Amino acid sequence: MRPEIVDASLHSSVLWNKCKVLKLTKNMRLSSENNSAELKDMREFAEWILKIGEGKINEPNDGEADLYSSETLNTLKVPGFPKHVLSLKPGVLIMLLRNIDQTQGLCNGTRLQVERLGDHTIKARIITRHSFGKLTYIPRMIVAPCDNKIAVKFQRRQFLVAVCYAMIINKSQGQSLSNVGLYLRKLGFTHGKLYVAVSRVTTKKGLKVIILDNDGNDSNTTKNVVYKEVLRSI
Repeated sequence: MRPEIVDASLHSSVLWNKCKVLKLTKNMRLSSENNSAELKDMREFAEWILKIGEGKINEPNDGEADLYSSETLNTLKVPGFPKHVLSLKPGVLIMLLRNIDQTQGLCNGTRLQVERLGDHTIKARIITRHSFGKLTYIPRMIVAPCDNKIAVKFQRRQFLVAVCYAMIINKSQGQSLSNVGLYLRKLGFTHGKLYVAVSRVTTKKGLKVIILDNDGNDSNTTKNVVYKEVLRSI
C-alpha cells in the first residue's frame, strides 16, 4: 500500500530532521572511460537511470495523488476521525476518539485536560471515570478512515483526540458532571436517550436545556422516547 511504503521511509522518521544529506557529485564509472563516444553514452545512461530512481520518466508519476492531493484529503471530515489541524494549548479539555488502553482508563469518550504538549506525545490528566486525576501520555498513532463512502484509502499519524467543548449523548455515558448544557436540535430520540442526557448532571440547578422544534424555532417541549415493553421484565 502506497501510504505504508511512504510512512516506512527514512524521510518519514522522527530522526530525519537530525540527518545530514550527502550528495554524490562525481560518477566514478565515467572517469574511468577515455573514449568520448562511450563516455557520452555512459553519461546519458547514468542520467536515465537517475531519472528512473527519481520517478521522472514519463511524468507525472504520483499515482492516486494526481486525483487526490494532500490538500484535498486534509479537508475531508470523517465521523470519529481527528481533524487534520488540531489547535491545542495547556489547560484545554480534550476527548479521546478511540480506545487506546482500557486498563488505564483511556477509552473512547474519556475526557482529559492537557498538561503539556510535545511533538509526539500529549501529557494530560484524566478527568473522568475511575482514573480521575491520573496523569497519562497520549501518543501520535497511525489511523485510517473506515467510511466506505470515501473512494480513496489513506492514513495519517496523528493524535486521536478532539477539543471537548461538547460531546454527543452516547459519549457522555458513565460520567457525572456538576453542570450540563443540553442542546436538543432534533426531537427524534431513541429509547432512553433523553434519560441518559439529563442523568449526567448531579443537581437540577446544574442542568440547562435548549430545545428546537423541527422548524428550528425555540421550544419548551421535546419527545421522551421510552419503549416500556423493554422494561417489563426488569
